[in-house]
Amino acid sequence: MSQFFESIKWQDGEFYLLDLHQKRVDRTMQKHFPNAEKIDLKSVLNVPNGIKTGLFKVKVIYDYELISVSFDAYKVKKHKQVKLVENDTISYAFKSTNRADLEKPMHGNVDFDDVIFVKNGLLSDASYSNIVFFDNQKWYTPMECLFEGVKRKSLLNSGKIEEKSIKVDDLKLFSKIAFVNAMRDFEYVYDFELNGNQLYLKESSCDI
Repeated sequence: MSQFFESIKWQDGEFYLLDLHQKRVDRTMQKHFPNAEKIDLKSVLNVPNGIKTGLFKVKVIYDYELISVSFDAYKVKKHKQVKLVENDTISYAFKSTNRADLEKPMHGNVDFDDVIFVKNGLLSDASYSNIVFFDNQKWYTPMECLFEGVKRKSLLNSGKIEEKSIKVDDLKLFSKIAFVNAMRDFEYVYDFELNGNQLYLKESSCDI
């Protein structure tokens, strides 16, 4: 049986984007377990004793019922070098615990710290985040994403980013890249240079 999960940001007493997480759980349950009882995140997210402040990743695992809830201290990782990986068959429409296809390119790797998948000639997502690019005027995210993340959705709803089909050759039109997901926003923004199939990143800054 398939299992699914949510990674929810908790920081200093607050759960972030909980409404979007709940909508995604509801969609997943309706698709895969239509006769199961609804999982209400607000009722199952209980902060453990002793946790008062800090940044934590709250992982909720479920199938037709809740399986587990865990709180783990979290630190946003930096990127330095990212590899473009072509895969025309990769699919990750729901947040499944089976991430083998996403993680396979990283096995045994020592030359890069993340990948960006290129599907049918178009950029999609990194291995654990959506991506956004800056053209010195606006931020854009690939329209053909593998997974519709909650942070991506929130940024689209607020008008801070826009969707756009992005080819590899279009990378020359952009000056900056950032990686966003439920746990990370624009803490790190990078200038980048494409050399072959790899992006070399340098920390930068940009208002958003």
